[in-house]
Amino acid sequence: MDGMEKDYQANDELDRYEHVGLDNESQQELSMNARMQADQEMERQERAKLNMAHRRPGAFNDEELEDDENEILHNEMRRERMRIMMDNNGGEGDQDPDDLQNMLDFEDVKGPLSVWLRKNDVIKFITKQFNAFLRNFKDETGAFVYEDKIHEMCMNNKQSLQVVFTHLSQKNPTLAIWLAEEPALMLPILNDVAIELVGEVYPDYYKIFDNIFVRVKDLPVEDKLRDLRQVHLNALIKIRGVVTKRTGVFPELKQVYYRCMCGDLKGPFFHNSNAFEDNKQYLGQCVACHSDKNYHIESDMCVYRNYQKWTIQETPGSVPAGRVPRQKEVFILNDLVDTARPGDEVEITGIFINRFDYGANVKHGFPVFSTIIEANNVKRFGDENIVELTDEDKQHIRKLAKLPNIA
Repeated sequence: MDGMEKDYQANDELDRYEHVGLDNESQQELSMNARMQADQEMERQERAKLNMAHRRPGAFNDEELEDDENEILHNEMRRERMRIMMDNNGGEGDQDPDDLQNMLDFEDVKGPLSVWLRKNDVIKFITKQFNAFLRNFKDETGAFVYEDKIHEMCMNNKQSLQVVFTHLSQKNPTLAIWLAEEPALMLPILNDVAIELVGEVYPDYYKIFDNIFVRVKDLPVEDKLRDLRQVHLNALIKIRGVVTKRTGVFPELKQVYYRCMCGDLKGPFFHNSNAFEDNKQYLGQCVACHSDKNYHIESDMCVYRNYQKWTIQETPGSVPAGRVPRQKEVFILNDLVDTARPGDEVEITGIFINRFDYGANVKHGFPVFSTIIEANNVKRFGDENIVELTDEDKQHIRKLAKLPNIA
């Protein structure tokens, strides 16, 4: 640091600026709308870079971009939330500042998202936000979209509530991102909210169905069967293909009880497509007879669900020249069974999951996991030709249905 004061002495040669290249024009300050448009354009460019980073091998990713990915997404969600509040969309502008701060605290994910979504406070936050979304979302005409959908679903004795993904991303981008990244944890929470709302409108609907399933519709990104990779595991995906095989409808265990020969009962154990292990290894010894081999399934107390397996193959027009069409197994559960037949072209939105494949392990000599798709929503092509009924048509049909001689 010796002689540092010499750096601050006057120097005519260095202190004089050339006039060539100087911009002396006065700059007009940007308005709030122009500034928001500029921010949105920069966010769009960042999202494009992130999408490219997800779709290419990790060796080609920019390290700086990869390190800042979570921060960019987090800042984007906050800016989107503030933009919605400024537009006074959905009534969020009237929230108390303390409630807003609590909301931002919940949106600020600390640690892995799969661990964060299991916390009770976060589950309550998701429940509250999705409840408000179903109650308050309106279309361009000012009609309550999902209130009408709930009424229509119950009048037709249906069990599925269609939720448009773009609607959720416009109203609450945080829930949309969480749903796309961890659908296996988010969907049960959303199903509980849906059955609670249906119970408020139709208190006796539980006598028909004890569960309501939220079906995600119009996912923006569509992936090809041959492009499914490790990055898609446990995420929400949308594929398109042709049904080539379909099994019969079987009852699958959803809630299992085990009883020991001495009469001791253990359970319930909940079974899903992500856990294929035998629950007996977790039972331990019986507290009464200290045996660990005398358990059997108590069939009368078990809860079952409809189960079907499809084989989906790439559509002929999407297969590259000279290549063999790829195919993938799809698990169809509950009310989605028999919604398509072999030969139908379908669009499936579901969870890309993996399971332990014992046969492949024996064949290859090293651990291998087979991948499957657990369907959340099925759209069959060819149904678009059906003309949608207007409200007047529906009223007229219901009026005719009440006539005693309609047959």
